[in-house]
Amino acid sequence: MGTKKILLLFLLNTLVLFSQNKSGTVTYKSYPAVVNKVDSTKFDQEAYKLVSNMTKSREKLEFSLVYNTKYSKFSLIDKLETDNNDAMNFAKNVFGNNEFYYDFTQRYYIKNTKSNLVKLHTTFNWNITSESKDINGYLCYKASCDYKFMSRKGEIIKSAIAWFCPKIPVNCAPENFNGLPGLVLELNTGMTVYVAKEIKFSDKEITIDFPKGKVITEEENSSKTKAKLDEMLNNR
Repeated sequence: MGTKKILLLFLLNTLVLFSQNKSGTVTYKSYPAVVNKVDSTKFDQEAYKLVSNMTKSREKLEFSLVYNTKYSKFSLIDKLETDNNDAMNFAKNVFGNNEFYYDFTQRYYIKNTKSNLVKLHTTFNWNITSESKDINGYLCYKASCDYKFMSRKGEIIKSAIAWFCPKIPVNCAPENFNGLPGLVLELNTGMTVYVAKEIKFSDKEITIDFPKGKVITEEENSSKTKAKLDEMLNNR
């Protein structure tokens, strides 16, 4: 039997195996992609302590990706922390405030910023490579792309690196970085790194409440975000 036929049979068997799973939950640990030392000269003593502790608390944040046959949801796991202090709450608000919902049928994301529902139509031009590594016992392949990001200085281009598993044929990823032929088990957005620490599959349909309400566009949200950033800078 030729190599192509063996590979095809392997893929078909994989699809049959995972078609029996209607839902799944992935738990990701997270940490900063780049660690910048906090400049003590830019803050008073109290603010410096808060920002420094917030940076440390950020590395304790964990996220969940839940999917069923219709939707997926990526959000912060709001655990009861033993050190539930201002720094941890600050880290949650800054780095875990957004929830991302995906509609597999309509193929769009809704980002819940807690103040707005934003409809995302972002598509990523992934460059898939043959480079591979093992993540939690799953063989993953490397892919990269560039994407637009709204910063305090306006729109900039950043790079993302994803490691996806073809053996798990689910179009899901942390945040809204989907579009790869397999579940993303590790993602580096250039700002945050997410790494899967636990994966659970279920033959039962997990309920996901897709958000309803007034939805705004990415452009409207970018304008609001920029206005809010400008206001914060002007009030400093």
